[in-house]
Amino acid sequence: MKTATSYFKVLTLILFTTLAMAACSNKSENNNRVSGREAGNGQSVAPTANSTCSNTNMEWGKVYDSQNSNLFEGQVKGFVSATLDPNSLGRIEGGINSKTGIDLYAGFDFDDAGQIVPENSKFKMRIFDDAVGQTYNGTVIPPYVVEFSTATEGFLDRATGNLQVTFQDEFGTITFRGRQVNDRVNGTIDYVNKVVVGSGPVASGKLGDFVTYACSTIK
Repeated sequence: MKTATSYFKVLTLILFTTLAMAACSNKSENNNRVSGREAGNGQSVAPTANSTCSNTNMEWGKVYDSQNSNLFEGQVKGFVSATLDPNSLGRIEGGINSKTGIDLYAGFDFDDAGQIVPENSKFKMRIFDDAVGQTYNGTVIPPYVVEFSTATEGFLDRATGNLQVTFQDEFGTITFRGRQVNDRVNGTIDYVNKVVVGSGPVASGKLGDFVTYACSTIK
């Protein structure tokens, strides 16, 4: 049986994420980040029509902790603190097959010289904490989403498969560093928050490791 405290936590979570969505969904030239609890029924498709993957399941990858340490939850909460009070998120595990964690779509478009095509490059993260799937007042709580529709800078070395892509707005910077090996792209994601919701120092550091299918990630 859920306690009154847990219900209050869920209610607080919804209020904070609603405010975060309102604050971040108004895009400007320097702000193309959208964040908030995902609308709809929780069934999400990748935000692209350019995938060459043989099935839609290959369009999504994972953000995880390759060391399966206890640090992952803190790293995720530090990352979202640019737009959300991190106390509004529940438990998040770092295992690649954990029930909680992060699904990742990353679609990066590079020209013939290996330079990023910013307007065709984007990513979407769906963050699953232990509140996702719970029902409050008849509503099933969906994942928290962070999404960018335009990159800032980046490159791909087609000889080595090494890539780096940065997204930046008034809230902060998110950088993907990885390498394509056969049909996968593996790497790390780092972030620097220019602002933080709530009190505390500006958050920065490693969000986690990532793995995606190259057919979805590299255009």
